[in-house]
Amino acid sequence: MFRRSSVLVLLAVLGACAPAAPATAPAAAPSPVRALLGPKLPLSAFVDSAALHQALLAAPSAPADFRLKPLYVVVYDSTGALKTVRTMSERQFPAEYGRRMVELLRASVRPRITATKLTVNYVWLQSGSSPRIAVEEDLVEARPRLANTATISRELTRAVGRLQQSDPGLAGRNLTAQVAMMVSEEGVPEEPRIERSTGNVYVDREVIAVARSMRFFPASLSGYTVRVLVQIPVTLVFPEPRPPATGTTQP
Repeated sequence: MFRRSSVLVLLAVLGACAPAAPATAPAAAPSPVRALLGPKLPLSAFVDSAALHQALLAAPSAPADFRLKPLYVVVYDSTGALKTVRTMSERQFPAEYGRRMVELLRASVRPRITATKLTVNYVWLQSGSSPRIAVEEDLVEARPRLANTATISRELTRAVGRLQQSDPGLAGRNLTAQVAMMVSEEGVPEEPRIERSTGNVYVDREVIAVARSMRFFPASLSGYTVRVLVQIPVTLVFPEPRPPATGTTQP
C-alpha cells in the first residue's frame, strides 16, 4: 500500500536552496526561494545600460522562430562578486544568438556589487533596431509534478510486500522517509538521497530505488524548463496481517 500524503515542494531554482514551503500555500505567499536570496536589484545597480544599449543596436535580432521572451541570468555570490552570466536555458535558447547576447551582457555588467546574500537577477534583452533592456520582475513559476504516479504507486506496493515478507515485524507500521533529489530539465531525478530516514535501512533502500524510477513534468520559469531541487516525504503503510479464515461446521 502507498499512502500519498506527500506533496512536491519546490526548494531551489538555479542552484539556490531554500526552506520547504507547501505547494498548497496561497499564491500571494512570498517565494521560498527568494527568502535565501538578496533583494532584487534595479538595472542601474549592476548594468551599464548606455553601453549595452549601443551594443544591442548593432546586434542581430532574435531568430524569428524563437517564441520565448529572451531572458538572461546574472548571478552575484554572497560577497558581491559576479558569478554567472548566462541564458535562461542552453537547451531552449538559440545557441549562436544566446552566446552573442551573453557576451554583450557580460561586458556591460558590473564585476562586483554590494551584497551579503546570493543575488539572482533576470534580465530581458531585445536586440536590433529597437533595443530593450529590463529587469524581469514577474517570473511565472511552475512546480515540478510527478508524471508517472500510477507506476510509482505500483512499485511502492511491491516494495511493501517484499519488505513485509522479509520482516513480518513491519506489520501495522507507517514509515516515512524524506527524499531529496535534483530534477533535470527533462524531468529525470538525479542522485536521490534520504534526508530523513525511516529508521530502517532496508526500507530506505527501497524508497531510493523507487525514487530513481520517478519521472516529472519539469519545473519552469516563464516558459523555460529549469533544473530544481525537490523534496518528497514518502510514507509506506504496512498492513496488519489478515486473521486466518474460520471454517463453518455443518450440524
